[in-house]
Amino acid sequence: MLKNTVRERVAALRVQMRGHGIDACVIFGTDPHQSENASRHWCDREWISGFTGSAGVVIVTLEKAILWSDGRYVTQASEELRYTEIEFFELGGQNSENPVDYLKNNLKDGDRVGMNGDVVSAATAKKMEETLGESGVGVEFDLDLIGAIWSDRPECPAEPIVAHPLAYAGRTHMEKIEDLREKMLTKKADHYIISSLDAIAWLFNIRGGDIDYSPLGTAHALVSSVATKLFVENNKIGEDLCIALEADRVTIHPYSEIKTVLKLLPSGESVAFAPKKVSRALCDAIPESCVKIETSELVDELKMLKNGVEIANIRSVSVSDGVAMCRFLCWLDDALGRERITEISAADKLREFREAHPDMKRLSFPTIAGYREHAALPHYSASPESCYDLEPEGLFLFDSGGNYLGGTTDVTRTIALGPIPDVARRDFTLVLKGVINLSRLKFPSTATGANVDILARTPLWEYGLDFRHGTGHGVGSYLNVHEGPCAISSRANVRFRPGMVLTIEPGCYRAGEYGIRTENMVLVVESGKTESGEFFRFETLTLCPVDMSAADMNMLTQEELDWINGYHERVFEKLAPHLDEKEREWLRAKTRVV
Repeated sequence: MLKNTVRERVAALRVQMRGHGIDACVIFGTDPHQSENASRHWCDREWISGFTGSAGVVIVTLEKAILWSDGRYVTQASEELRYTEIEFFELGGQNSENPVDYLKNNLKDGDRVGMNGDVVSAATAKKMEETLGESGVGVEFDLDLIGAIWSDRPECPAEPIVAHPLAYAGRTHMEKIEDLREKMLTKKADHYIISSLDAIAWLFNIRGGDIDYSPLGTAHALVSSVATKLFVENNKIGEDLCIALEADRVTIHPYSEIKTVLKLLPSGESVAFAPKKVSRALCDAIPESCVKIETSELVDELKMLKNGVEIANIRSVSVSDGVAMCRFLCWLDDALGRERITEISAADKLREFREAHPDMKRLSFPTIAGYREHAALPHYSASPESCYDLEPEGLFLFDSGGNYLGGTTDVTRTIALGPIPDVARRDFTLVLKGVINLSRLKFPSTATGANVDILARTPLWEYGLDFRHGTGHGVGSYLNVHEGPCAISSRANVRFRPGMVLTIEPGCYRAGEYGIRTENMVLVVESGKTESGEFFRFETLTLCPVDMSAADMNMLTQEELDWINGYHERVFEKLAPHLDEKEREWLRAKTRVV
């Protein structure tokens, strides 16, 4: 984005702020559903700043403009904000205040902060209101100041919503709704508000196309003890699906009527909602005469535990995705040096191999294809201006995945295209050791992601290295590639349970030189009981060879080599029947015993 465009937009916003008596405007990059990746209609943060990362918040005062984002985006933000007036603060950085504290410390008694309550979560709004109120700063939640100046804002998405077949969902929507009602009983809730698009898609066995890379449709839902209301534009749902839902006492209402229906809830009844997942505007629509119950997202607690059908499907999808990955890698080995290959054309070629499968509907996120120092940006996105040609030397990292009817995939491999420095070989091996540590782990049923995160980092820590992102995240079943609440990180406090699907993805990034990441998807499975209790382990789902030519074999223990050889044996066994003779021979060489 041109620097003058950002400056003009910030200047126009300040005109609006002065007109409304606002001293600071807080701009989020999400939508009324707290989606990680919002549709273009809701990309306020990107529009005002030019920053294209998936996380962050912008604060514009009458004098300053600041973007906060996490450590993944330090380098990217410095590039994208370089010629603007917007400063970058790292969330959690040693020398930067968080956005709320910044407002508290830089505004005075009587000042006013404005934001759009339709997109800010009830939890964030509450924290801001309480913290700023201590300093006498007022907060307005009914101001869409970006909407007032974004003249060519894209329309709200209107892609059709379709049924997700039982052969993939595993359970009917009525069975899922009854499970949810049981959870509502434990919370003593008469009604439960759902705004998360993936929660709604899973609960009602529906999928859509409103969000890039995620098969989701724009909707809200209100589940009560005897009735269920789905708020979605009528023209998005076909007649057959509408009839099927209404036959199971799911009534369809216009998307915009959710606030009206909430305002009419009977006095004295209890309304539960997840404050991190529901907007402040919906929270405010609940009558004061009702009892508000704040809880975690109840649907997420059900959705993260995949049923038997979903597990069988993701195992099958892992084979299909592995075949696409191997065909791509075989092609790359053969074509490198004979034809021009760029970061972009390599990503396009990998997409082609995935799209050859009839059940592959879309990528699960934009492919990250980074060569040389570009791979040091964990969320690098190649453009025609920045794109490198691949050459027969150095490291190439590609992080990619697909959304198939049977499941969602996410895999990262870093490969040596030719000679690499000894230090890069060492770093590659340290990352691999972290993957193996977790992949071989047997752990008690009380363990959480925070308990095991250290095992992926210890090999790196021993050399004074670390990575600034989580070690793993939950993965949906033909839903979002990032799915909570299960995760592997220092802050992940959800206990592992059989049926969870997660990633293991440690990395090592050297700015200006190279980046390394190895990522597999895993399934939590039972691993027996002892006198100490029940134990679980991770079953590796991803089927794709690790490039051992990039590893320092002398750094690997016999146990680690045994794991690699066992994994590669399984990769060959599962994928070879689906490959042609040339591809099989390539895979046989890549999975040979080391």
